[in-house]
Amino acid sequence: MANTNVTPRELPICPICQTGVAFEVRFEKHLKKCEKAKEERDKVTCETCGVVFKKTC
Repeated sequence: MANTNVTPRELPICPICQTGVAFEVRFEKHLKKCEKAKEERDKVTCETCGVVFKKTC
């Protein structure tokens, strides 16, 4: 039998939160969750009138 080396897999890195995602967890599901959380963080509420605005930079 041939002597072969097994290269360990690297965890895929989320481009939004920069964390490794376990293979058991679906990567696409994680990305959607991070994107939704990012959208929530990017909202600003006016203290005077209560209207919600998106941050744009």
